[in-house]
Amino acid sequence: MIPQQHRLQSFLILALLILSGGLLSAAETTAHSTARLSIREKQLQKYIDVLADDTFEGRAAGSRGGRAAAGYLVQQLQRLKLAGGATDGKYYQPFGENSRNLLAILPGSDPTLKNEVILLGAHYDHVGYGKRTNSYGPLGYIHNGADDNASGVAGLLAVAEAITQLPQAPKRTILLAFWDGEEQGMLGSKHWVANPTVPLKQVKFMVNVDMIGRLRENKMDIVGTRSSQGLRQWMSEQNQSSGLRFNFVWELKPNSDHYVFFQKKIPMMMLHTGLHDNYHRPSDDPETINRAGLQQVSRMLFTITLDLANREQNWAYRQQAESESKEERKQFETPLTTPQPRLGVSWIDHDPQSGAIILSRVRYKSSAAAAGLQKEDRLLKFSGQAIRNDRHFFELVAQAPRKTTITVDRDGSPEPLTLPVNFPDQPSQLGLLWRSDPAEPKSVTLVYVAADSPADQAGLQVGDRLLRLGKHAVRGPEALEKFIQTIANSVSARYEREGQIKEVQIQLPSQARER
Repeated sequence: MIPQQHRLQSFLILALLILSGGLLSAAETTAHSTARLSIREKQLQKYIDVLADDTFEGRAAGSRGGRAAAGYLVQQLQRLKLAGGATDGKYYQPFGENSRNLLAILPGSDPTLKNEVILLGAHYDHVGYGKRTNSYGPLGYIHNGADDNASGVAGLLAVAEAITQLPQAPKRTILLAFWDGEEQGMLGSKHWVANPTVPLKQVKFMVNVDMIGRLRENKMDIVGTRSSQGLRQWMSEQNQSSGLRFNFVWELKPNSDHYVFFQKKIPMMMLHTGLHDNYHRPSDDPETINRAGLQQVSRMLFTITLDLANREQNWAYRQQAESESKEERKQFETPLTTPQPRLGVSWIDHDPQSGAIILSRVRYKSSAAAAGLQKEDRLLKFSGQAIRNDRHFFELVAQAPRKTTITVDRDGSPEPLTLPVNFPDQPSQLGLLWRSDPAEPKSVTLVYVAADSPADQAGLQVGDRLLRLGKHAVRGPEALEKFIQTIANSVSARYEREGQIKEVQIQLPSQARER
């Protein structure tokens, strides 16, 4: 019997899948959520307590302790009745001097898709007693590596066990890889790629799990989402039942086993909860693990694994990720603190009798200059509306269509002048500016949210990824601009922030509705 709390969580997960267009039946969804909720803190901690015990002497690759740890892991794979994934159905793939990768396979259930492979990997080795080249000291003491990477191994074992509880295996084959020699330069994963136990072309996605035991502030790193288009949005959608906060890392470095697959142009990701003061020190012990956080991350890993194994289409490798860097990300995400003025005028005074705005400057080659506005003109009306104050003028300019008029009082002219104004861009009645991201074509990134604008009042922020306005899914900036002009009263905005998808209602001001 499922406890009441878990029944409630199962119902919420079902509702999320239905709302997001999930194709699973109710029975399948219940089975999936039940299996997901079977991943528990005690189970994960048990694995870590064993792997990070002094008995295994820090699990250095090829050492006595490392080989003993491998024996323990094989016992767990056998307990789960998982077939060996190495040659001739064995679990061990030996390499180097006494080093061994451990491989297990969960065959897919679909007649065609079972020939495609989702690879889940985590290194099980650590640094033994530590050396000057791999330890921050003190040396000569056992470095148990509870987070690095007993946590990742525990997560993979728990996910594998949860999958075995499903009434039907996922459509694609899942290969579990416990790498040896990662701390010595990713030797195990490099050996496997050079000597794959399944054809490399059949591996459609690789997930690397390295150090997931120290979740802080509910936030973790997701590395590699730019290796295929749309991965960031997909990960955020998968995260709805977990509620984690993601830091999406652009830069790809040879710092863990996922990089080996990236070099082979295979879409991949790494899950990582960050470095800490116990990293590569004897103090990385089981009691430092955030057990609740590890459960949270492992359940999310289960969710993405099932979707990878069951989704209709595979992810295509995105070559541009090979050249993207932190500098490019900084340039892309830099907010526009002072966007280009739409009209191009400045003023420092108002007419004491009428309150009209008195221009002090007309920007060269601006829309105002093209309309014939001049310094010391007094602005009376914009788009046919009397200008009430500075803020009202800002709103009128932002919301005006591309072609409008402005009425001015000018010295030497017996009557006010009505001048035509042509803007090069569409109005920004929501108060937003954005950039397009080639890695996420179904969203735009907000780089400017005007103070006190409808978007600002709704809670949108610079850096948010806009996914949908009302029923209009974001498919490019041009279509988005056109849609914004059709908004009459209010519109819902679906957006992603730190891997969490949220929705707000944007209410337009009355003058925007009346124009």
